Amino acid sequence: MATDDTHQEIEEAFMASWDRIERFYVRTFFWRTPLADIDPSEVKTLADSTEYKSRYEKLKPRLGLIAEMRKQGYDRQLRAGSSLSSLVLSRSREFGLRPDQAMLRITLSIEGGMNVSYLEKSNPPFEINTDTESWKREGESRTSRPPVKQSSRANQGVLML
Repeated sequence: MATDDTHQEIEEAFMASWDRIERFYVRTFFWRTPLADIDPSEVKTLADSTEYKSRYEKLKPRLGLIAEMRKQGYDRQLRAGSSLSSLVLSRSREFGLRPDQAMLRITLSIEGGMNVSYLEKSNPPFEINTDTESWKREGESRTSRPPVKQSSRANQGVLML
């Protein structure tokens, strides 16, 4: 069983990963501009008043999703990373995933909406696309929501990975 110190270290590592993913998205959307290295909390003020507003409009949904998930406490439970343009959430303490580790991949569409995929080795992939409101498992469309696998702390809305 993990000690309180180990639990705190893991939680701190997870929260630091969310800080890094915010900086990653700011650098990605403002690459080769003076705004690339600013703090993510300052980007809205600076981007709204500059020629970079269109870039900020594309970045805003990503930072908004991250902020909302952090407000819900997911930054203390999951590690945030990226794979190309997708936000990847896992319980991995380190960068990268072992083949047996589950992950949640969130890809935001520039036109709006998102694609969310849950991948784990022992089960077929599960995918939600909010653009088409489709639910897929093994290529089969679903018209109703599948059950969500929850932890014993279900009242806290913790999704098991």
